[in-house]
Amino acid sequence: RLSRVGGCHAAHALVGADIGLDAPSLHLAVCGDACLGDDDDPGMGGFCHGHFWYFPVPADDAELLNTPILEFLAAAFNIIIFAHELEPLVREAPDGSRARIVLRTDALTTARSLPRETQRSDVHIEVYQRLITTHEWQLIAPVLDVAHVYGDANPVSDAISRGHWGRFRRLCEQLHVRPEELLLPPACSDLYRAAVSHLAQLAQVGEPREVENRAVRSLSSRPSCLLYTSDAAD
Repeated sequence: RLSRVGGCHAAHALVGADIGLDAPSLHLAVCGDACLGDDDDPGMGGFCHGHFWYFPVPADDAELLNTPILEFLAAAFNIIIFAHELEPLVREAPDGSRARIVLRTDALTTARSLPRETQRSDVHIEVYQRLITTHEWQLIAPVLDVAHVYGDANPVSDAISRGHWGRFRRLCEQLHVRPEELLLPPACSDLYRAAVSHLAQLAQVGEPREVENRAVRSLSSRPSCLLYTSDAAD
């Protein structure tokens, strides 16, 4: 990189050392997004190689929620919903040890905190601790990477989260995939209700929704995750 520019951040050398010589032979991309506070109805959505899910956020919960927690929940939903479909593909890859599942999100908080276990708000910690006890997390955590992308690079799940089904169908046609909707398992509903219940409790005692500087205690080993960011994010 130094041969092309006058200087760069030291982190570029470290990331290059991690993935340069032993790059995965197979990437399975999972995208997620959330919508709150826009003209569109609030919702969450995820997409993976033609399969998708959609969760409309109840109007009564919108005042309690915020965009960062919905984005974090969308990432958690993606793990729970797609784990059983993707894990066999990784396991049966020609070189399974080098196949990876890439969880793509345009939420920088999610991209940074999920692989590093650095959640600071009470509700993020609550969701994370519940997520890592699930069988789905244990199943794919060793092969899970987290990638930060900008909103323009996340068009399919953005359309799903906003309920823009016409745009979603056109994107699927361009990708030459036939969309198939997946039902949300009970674990997703349980995770969502736990987050809303926690936020409601904080609201009753008058605490802010984002409580800083609380340490996270992991209940399981961390996934082998990498944070991918573009140069513009530095």
